[in-house]
Amino acid sequence: MKTISKTIQKTMSKSKYVLMAILVAFSVSCSPEDGEDGAVGPAGPQGPAGTDGNANVISSGWIEYDEAVWSPLTDEFSIDYRNYPITVPDISQDIVDNGVVLVYTRFVISNTDTFILPFSANITGGEQTLSFQIELNDLTIKMRNVSGAGDPGTFGGPGIAEYRYVIIPANATGRLGNTDLSKMSYKEVMELFDLKP
Repeated sequence: MKTISKTIQKTMSKSKYVLMAILVAFSVSCSPEDGEDGAVGPAGPQGPAGTDGNANVISSGWIEYDEAVWSPLTDEFSIDYRNYPITVPDISQDIVDNGVVLVYTRFVISNTDTFILPFSANITGGEQTLSFQIELNDLTIKMRNVSGAGDPGTFGGPGIAEYRYVIIPANATGRLGNTDLSKMSYKEVMELFDLKP
């Protein structure tokens, strides 16, 4: 029995030395300074041009008003309106509840000033107000006389006026803090969201 015990002790003792030798060999043979970096390869081909704008912000281009799209005169809470309905599938329920939609108009026929809605001006004779309303998948530009009574008329056609909308999801407005986008100029908003004017 003593011989078996001595044999086991010798084997374990030899195993310890072998294990110790392996550990020393591995710890000494590997070094971060060993080896050289390979040569830098050639530059890859230029990728395609990226799209303008912020990935989260949706913007239409300038769209001509079509005089035929204006609704007949509509009485809404004793105020006479003409409505200009626009189907916009990008206006989701989340946009309605939490996002921001900005709508701009410019009158190409007289100048290229850009106005954010709502605004009032002499549009069709007298003074009218253009405003807008959003619902799921829909944007409606609304026009009324400042007095609220009477037909504000309509406008549109080639070279007369254009509109544009910008849809900003809640995740893109969070970084703005309390910034009131409606108080910013058109140019400032375009620059802020890296959009093409």
